[in-house]
Amino acid sequence: MNEEKKASTTARENGPIVMRYCATGKKPSYSNAFAAGLDLPLMNEEGLIFHPGDHGVVHTGISVELPKGTFGLVAIRSGLGMKGLVLSNGIGVIDEDYRGEIRIPLFYHGEDTLHLAQGERVAQMIVVPYLQPILEQTETLSETDRGEEGFGSSGRF
Repeated sequence: MNEEKKASTTARENGPIVMRYCATGKKPSYSNAFAAGLDLPLMNEEGLIFHPGDHGVVHTGISVELPKGTFGLVAIRSGLGMKGLVLSNGIGVIDEDYRGEIRIPLFYHGEDTLHLAQGERVAQMIVVPYLQPILEQTETLSETDRGEEGFGSSGRF
């Protein structure tokens, strides 16, 4: 293992963080030592063909056991996003307790037919820590300078 990779996977306080997985085809992988996202392949038997306006589901053949206190955040690979392929629901969340196959629902809003081959890296999953705070209902919230100002209220520059 090179020094860059060793540094990025070195133990936190209690040792290395491990994520167990099962794969029926191509294994999940990081494209390099600094990649935040774990590449997820398309494992549909005959690949997928998208015409403008099509929906489709990628079967990855991968299931994971996420580290305690984390979730998987799924994003389309940027090159495919530039061609018009997006997650159907805009965001993908894999909960810590989910053990089934990771499937990726997609929508294509590009102009030309898009062919995806079996084994092609289609999306990536970033493993992210999360908090689940105790909920406390109240009649009022603390005041801030921004207050209830919403969309665009913090300025453009």
